[in-house]
This record gives sequence, structure tokens and C-alpha cells, in this order.
Amino acid sequence: MRSGFFFLMMISLLLSACRSTLSSTSLPTLPPTPTIDSYFQSIGGGDPRTPGYWLLWNTCMPDNNVETARANGGREAGWYVLDDFLLDPGIKLGGLVVETCLQAVQLLQIQDSSGIEHKDLIDFRLASALMTAELNLSAKATSCPAVVDAVLGTMQLLNDIGFDGVQTNLFSHLDEKQKADAIIFLSALEKYNQGDLCR
Repeated sequence: MRSGFFFLMMISLLLSACRSTLSSTSLPTLPPTPTIDSYFQSIGGGDPRTPGYWLLWNTCMPDNNVETARANGGREAGWYVLDDFLLDPGIKLGGLVVETCLQAVQLLQIQDSSGIEHKDLIDFRLASALMTAELNLSAKATSCPAVVDAVLGTMQLLNDIGFDGVQTNLFSHLDEKQKADAIIFLSALEKYNQGDLCR
């Protein structure tokens, strides 16, 4: 009988010790669920395509995939090629209207109309990134306020400097604010085209 009493006393003491330990120890709290800034919040659509994609899906580059696109239903079925978006009125980049596959391919490769590369010039990089973004948006890729602002800002900037795909000294005419804006726009457009801007 006594052993049963002691056994019950021990259980009771253990339970009360556990209760006091639990009540004095604060439970860990989960971190708050991360939220996406509405500026980068995707409003739907597919994944953006890189400049490399558009260099393969067109009618003028060797080893292009235009026949694959056609065989799968073409534009109506979501199998886009670059040429689908160059029809009238073309893609406007400052003073340059891109209307042919060759023009578009040169700009995607950051080249001028003579085929000379200008990867060190921000105005040519901006034009290339803007054209890629416009192709993506036309192909119903995802969008968000951040890319819309970058597209509109870049359009305005290329208009302001008179970008024509030929002259190569235009960026030097910008003031400091325009140069800073150009770098911000370029970063945003390049991130967008890689699928890293709109979430």
C-alpha cells in the first residue's frame, strides 16, 4: 500500500515539475511568412525568354526553330518566333524601328546596323534589353510594375538621346541623373529577361 502511495506521489511531482517547466519556457515562434513587394508582384503570364531564346526562334538565323514552331501550331498555339512581333508597326527603340529579323538579331547580339559589337556601350545594351523585354511581354510573359516602369523609362531615355542603332557616342550626352536611371533600367530589364524580376 505504501509503495503504491509513493509511486503516485512521484508521478504527481513529476507532472507538476513538467507543467512548471513548460509554463516558464517560451515556445519558439515561427518567422513571419515573407511577403512579396507589390512592385515586383507578378500579374500572371509565362516565363520570360532570354535573348538567346529569341536568337534561336526566328526566321533568319542558321539552325533556327521556325519549322518546329509551325509544326506545333505557331503563334496561335503559343509557339512564338521573333518575327511574329516585328510586323507593322515593328518595335520602336528611340529613333530606330526594328522591322526585320536581321535588325532584331543584330540588336539581340548588341551590334549596330553594320554588325559591329558594342557590349561596352550602355545605350546599345539598353536597346537590346528593351527589345528582349518587349518581345517577352508581347509573347504574354509575366509582368509586374517594376518591368513596366523599366520599359517606359528606357523608351523615354532612348528617345531623349536619339538612339538610332548607328551612332555610338550618345550615352556621353546624358546628365548624371539620366546615367543613373539608365543603369537602374538596364539592371531591371536584364533581371526581367532572366526571369528574376517579377515574382
